[in-house]
Parts: sequence; structure tokens; C-alpha cells
Amino acid sequence: MTRATQQLVNLLEATQWRIFLIVTQLRDRTATPEAQNEVADEMAELVELLRSHADDTESGIVPTSY
Repeated sequence: MTRATQQLVNLLEATQWRIFLIVTQLRDRTATPEAQNEVADEMAELVELLRSHADDTESGIVPTSY
């Protein structure tokens, strides 16, 4: 796995954890508007990074294997 791919995987895992937490907070009605906006911002950034990584992989900038 390339360094760029590993960093993306780490970010995806961290975001997955943040989503789990905000879902829990939404269920128990403790999610603040600020927390919801933070997660939304993180997810928007992640979408852009994932698209960029996919584009880089497709164009050969990020290799799919060693």
C-alpha cells in the first residue's frame, strides 16, 4: 500500500469512528449543532480526498500495487 493510500485508509477509519459517535449522540439527543457541523465538514473533506485519490489511481499517479 502506498503512503497516500495508507493515509487515506487511516482517515477513513477515523471518520468512521466519528460517524459512529455522532450517530450515538443523535440517538441519545446529546449531539450539539457544532458537533454535527464538524462531522459534516470532515465528511465533505473526506469525499474530496477520496475522489482525488481515485482520480490519481486511475491516472497512474498512485499505483494500485507494488
